[in-house]
Amino acid sequence: MTSETIPKPRVAIERADTASECLSKSIESLGGIREFVQEGDIVFLKISLRLPFGFPTNSNLDLIKKVIELCGQANPKKIYVSSFPAGSITLAKFDDLMDLEEYFRNLGAEFIYLDNSDIYRTNSVKSEELKKIKENTLQKVKFDNETVEIPKIILDSDKVININQVNVAPNNICTISLINQYSILPYHHRNLDCAGREKTKIIEKKLYLKDQINRILETYLIKKPTLTINDLFYVLEGAGPFIYKDSNLKKTYLLVVGTDSIAVDVITLMLMNIETSKSSLLVEAVNREIGPKLLSDIELVGLDLDENKFEIKMCEKDLSKIKIQNLHTHCGKMCSGCFSKAYHLLHIIKSYLIKDLKYIGNNNIVVGLKPPELSTENDIILFGDCAIESTEDYNFRTLKKKTLIRKNEKTVKNKKILSISGCPPNLDQTFNALYEYFGKKNMPNLQYYFKVIKKSSFKDSKENLKKWEGVE
Repeated sequence: MTSETIPKPRVAIERADTASECLSKSIESLGGIREFVQEGDIVFLKISLRLPFGFPTNSNLDLIKKVIELCGQANPKKIYVSSFPAGSITLAKFDDLMDLEEYFRNLGAEFIYLDNSDIYRTNSVKSEELKKIKENTLQKVKFDNETVEIPKIILDSDKVININQVNVAPNNICTISLINQYSILPYHHRNLDCAGREKTKIIEKKLYLKDQINRILETYLIKKPTLTINDLFYVLEGAGPFIYKDSNLKKTYLLVVGTDSIAVDVITLMLMNIETSKSSLLVEAVNREIGPKLLSDIELVGLDLDENKFEIKMCEKDLSKIKIQNLHTHCGKMCSGCFSKAYHLLHIIKSYLIKDLKYIGNNNIVVGLKPPELSTENDIILFGDCAIESTEDYNFRTLKKKTLIRKNEKTVKNKKILSISGCPPNLDQTFNALYEYFGKKNMPNLQYYFKVIKKSSFKDSKENLKKWEGVE
């Protein structure tokens, strides 16, 4: 087949009073559901799963319900629904809190535990048995010099439909569909670590970002969706993709739906009045000739693009401008990994630990390579290996004190410094370190958070997931 006979990607922009009605109009504009799903197909619905609470952090359940209903009209053999979560939470825990398995079963679809957590959440499964289960359900795939695992049920499906919830995000501007497709990989394959690499090179050559982009695009190419849905009906703006104090829920009444994920993502950004050149991910996709290069390469149907553009408030790119009571942020140069982790750390503190900040007094948090020098009056939190290593010779590392007898000055180590290692740091370990450093009396909100985690068995869930991830 020559390039002249390859059909253009088709993308529909539609507006309606409900997300379900909006989807129906979009599918109709694209020629009907049988353009994407045929009788006897095995269909996998890749949804957005970030946290088991809050709206719109996950895919809209009413929208998923409508997709299942439309797919059912084509009489497929099976409809599966699932995703690996954005963080280290088992799918069994999602089901415990959201009743996903029963919900989708009643709709005629099957919720799949991609992480096998339905097996090990209640039973004590030995490593050898778990190894066999993983071998039967996951397939090893080579990415450059590294091997990753992808569920066989996704790879063996006839059709994949990507149902992506769009929210603003600290990196990549917003949660475009390519990022949602990326979570067909287990969390530990997406959780990149640059430990042991030269810090200056990581930052100057943007190695963390390049590694992440490469892995996202490699994942996309392994199993391209037949149909991509970017849900813009409700969007978090200001701060996201989780619900934070600075987040605002914007209702646009819009969906962008199409035959090519990259085309859908390009139109999504254009609809939000954002230059696509600002997305490093989409720029690299075009450079690799994975998606359409020009707007004229995309066949637009439905509503007019220019007439339906809207403005959206993006995430703050300067961490020092995220204003938090008694906490001052000082930044050096940093990679996208540390930026993202620090962004979420600051917003979690601002949103959920504001009472604790009244007790612990003034503090400084330092992020990145070669940050500015600080005074020694307040506690200093060094966040990440770059901040720790590049400040070893800084003046704030030591204090000058006078001896009691001769009143001579001597230099002593500043003990009001908390160092949180990692490249980038782990947020769970960060909160544990803050709790130990400041003490439970000074952090009542964080203490309550830990009690909730313990009571709800989130901790056990994470430990079980680590065991599953560690089985080779």
